[in-house]
Amino acid sequence: MKEQLVLQERRTIAYKLHDKLQSNFWNDLQNEKSTFLLENSQTEVTFDFETEQRILTGCAQWVNIKHRQEEYCLHGKSPR
Repeated sequence: MKEQLVLQERRTIAYKLHDKLQSNFWNDLQNEKSTFLLENSQTEVTFDFETEQRILTGCAQWVNIKHRQEEYCLHGKSPR
């Protein structure tokens, strides 16, 4: 059961990170850090974004339900 929750958290965080990465592309928010709580589990997730040579990298860090540190990153090339 816990493993299902871990996978569900990862999916939800990946979707939110993707949406935030897209938003940062179009709003020119190059270096931003934000934190939010997942709705169902009250897991605190930290997003970090930084740009280097037109590549925007967004990473999410959190502690999962099994008390393990996790990180998930996405990269994208700036359209501008």
